[in-house]
Amino acid sequence: MKQGVIRAMMIVILSFALVLPQVRAAGQEQVIGVYLDGRQIAMESTPYIKDGVTLVPFRPIFEALRLAVSWDKAAQLVTGKNEWSMVALRVGALSAQVNGNSADLQVPAELRNGAVFVPLRFVGEETGNTVRWNASAGRIDIETGHSLKGRLVTPLGKTQARDLQLYRIVQDELVKVAAARTDSNGWYRFDGLIEGEHYSIQGAWPNVTDIESCEFQFRTRGNCSQLISSAPKQAGFRALSPGGNPLVAGQYQVMLLWDNAIMMNGSPKMGGQFFDNLTDGRAYTATVKILDASGNAAYSAPEPFTFTYHRGDYVTHEFRLLKTQEAQASGILVDETGKPIPNMTLSLRKSDGAGQFTQTRTRDDGSFFFGALAMRESYSFTVDLPQKDIPDMSDYAAIPPQPFTYTGTPLDLGKITMGHLQLIGQVKDENGNPIQALMSLRIGKNFGTLIPSTYKNGYYAIGGMKAGQEYSLSAGIPTYRPANANDAEGDRLIFTSSSSTSPKPVTFIYQPGMAPINFSAFFGSRTMKGTVKSVNGQAASGAEVYVDFLDGDTVASTEKITTDMSGRFELSLGIKYRGRIHAASADGDHLSHTYEFNANDARILVPSLILY
Repeated sequence: MKQGVIRAMMIVILSFALVLPQVRAAGQEQVIGVYLDGRQIAMESTPYIKDGVTLVPFRPIFEALRLAVSWDKAAQLVTGKNEWSMVALRVGALSAQVNGNSADLQVPAELRNGAVFVPLRFVGEETGNTVRWNASAGRIDIETGHSLKGRLVTPLGKTQARDLQLYRIVQDELVKVAAARTDSNGWYRFDGLIEGEHYSIQGAWPNVTDIESCEFQFRTRGNCSQLISSAPKQAGFRALSPGGNPLVAGQYQVMLLWDNAIMMNGSPKMGGQFFDNLTDGRAYTATVKILDASGNAAYSAPEPFTFTYHRGDYVTHEFRLLKTQEAQASGILVDETGKPIPNMTLSLRKSDGAGQFTQTRTRDDGSFFFGALAMRESYSFTVDLPQKDIPDMSDYAAIPPQPFTYTGTPLDLGKITMGHLQLIGQVKDENGNPIQALMSLRIGKNFGTLIPSTYKNGYYAIGGMKAGQEYSLSAGIPTYRPANANDAEGDRLIFTSSSSTSPKPVTFIYQPGMAPINFSAFFGSRTMKGTVKSVNGQAASGAEVYVDFLDGDTVASTEKITTDMSGRFELSLGIKYRGRIHAASADGDHLSHTYEFNANDARILVPSLILY
């Protein structure tokens, strides 16, 4: 019985030894615990100290730091990765990869007793945490950090001290949080960041504009641990709110004009809008157009800025928004559950189509507003959905234009509901090729306001339907002809078909989660014909027309046709329907542009081939 008690006590002692992480220095008996934010990390293998560095099993420490673990046995590589951080260590190597940057190790990762051990302090600190050694308590504490470490990379690999600025993205403005200066190797560090907050790192305005701005959500998405330096620009502009904070990219557009006629758009970035290819001695006028609104007021654009560019100059200017206008019409965009939909672009037009449209964007709470409205004028606005090739059930469904009339007093547009997609399908021809069809939906026997959205590759999608309601869905097959009555045959590439048969409508009762409804249509043989002309409009006889038919992104086959005396050509497509086309003159000295075509999409308009 005495031996049984001793055996039971030994089992209990061994069990605790397996669960609690212990670090034993060589020749020492001290047991050291490893903790993350006060909670002890359980480890299957006992950590140890080598050359003054604590090594721990990689899997429990990576998982405690919210890193997904992978082990490449052949490459002897351990990797921890999540949405905002990545660490990779190779067994025996004195360097590691951290968020795309190379970092040196004092002691390499080791394979011991079938487990890979990694340096604890290195992993903890390189993932933005604080690691502390408490000798009296016999423990190592990892505290979730609030810092970001990164490196500035230049095209030639050269580094120098550069000034950076950290901004917090608050609604439509950039609020400066901190400044930092890179060291001689390009490394930088920012402290005091808040988990979940959106940030932007930029070169210090106005002198450091060659650095590409970078945005991230701290400990949630992205990390900006590597900044890129590119060639310096010739001119840079940014817009400031009335309070002096820079506006975020997408809220404004700067345009340069010269000779009162020609306009060019710069590349918009979070740190401003920048221009190259300016002409020495030319006078330019920079104007800013406000594309969005923020808070309870719409920004008004300030006066233009005029300058003359001289070679070697770097021109900068800040447009300070001086005044605001009160919101005249406002509302909230929500989904079918009443949840606000942020960051959606709304386009406003006069109901008669006159004048230019204006845009605004929903805020985090789904609210939006319009200003600068004319009294007793009728308007309508639409919600602009992102362009996609293939729809997904998590996408929002298009809603019809929303009309209103402004009477001179603030107008509450209420809640505008935009639900998710409920039904996705595809239309194909008899050979299985996708077709861009004209989709229509009836509610019972009547047309309603629900309009199916069409996508590339023959997809369509519908939302806004009610469970238990009967619907009838039709797919109209396009007839190939010039885009409108004003298009002459020689102005565009034309697709024709010997015959086409639209599929029969499908009547169904909508139920959530129902199967896709797909359509199949018959086209018959298809023909492509067009004209090749010289740059002065003369018919190019004897020109060679090259047609590459594509299978995915790969050229499956190539056809060559010679134009007749009138510069015309014609090609039977058979079952082939998608590709690219260009022409060359008979002597090979002149080429046309290359155009992509899709014989199943009547909306794609390919012009006649002009030899330049």
